[in-house]
Amino acid sequence: FDVGVHCVSGARAFLGDRIRIRDSYTGSVKNKDVDKNGFCVLENDQRRVAWLEWGFERSYRNRFRAWGDTFCIEADFFFSKSPLKETFIKVSHSNSENSFSVALEPQNQFSSMLDSFYFATEDETERTYLLNEVLAQSSWVEKISRYNEAEVHD
Repeated sequence: FDVGVHCVSGARAFLGDRIRIRDSYTGSVKNKDVDKNGFCVLENDQRRVAWLEWGFERSYRNRFRAWGDTFCIEADFFFSKSPLKETFIKVSHSNSENSFSVALEPQNQFSSMLDSFYFATEDETERTYLLNEVLAQSSWVEKISRYNEAEVHD
């Protein structure tokens, strides 16, 4: 998994880990273990649903949108943005024209990843947290990529 992992991570942040896969498709590059495109529908115990879609060759639009009963949250270039690119999160009320935006500080995400790795090597609590997060994330990515291979779905 390369592209879809960001979507899965975002969905887990909103839905938690008590989620079920309702449908999934993953297209991959021939003879490589990398996803080229795909989609996934996840649902949690409260019947909240995440519809995820990812793929290459889409004009590098990594957009995030979350709809709820009363608000919609969206942002363009949400993941792996340039350290020079400022990202705004737009929050809109579902029943009116009212909205507001919140600016996120520009960030070099590769540098942040290396910082996190360094801090994890120095701090056992952080190391344990990140290890558990990596294991949980990889488990969900594996389940999603293998979903269509299974004969019976819950």
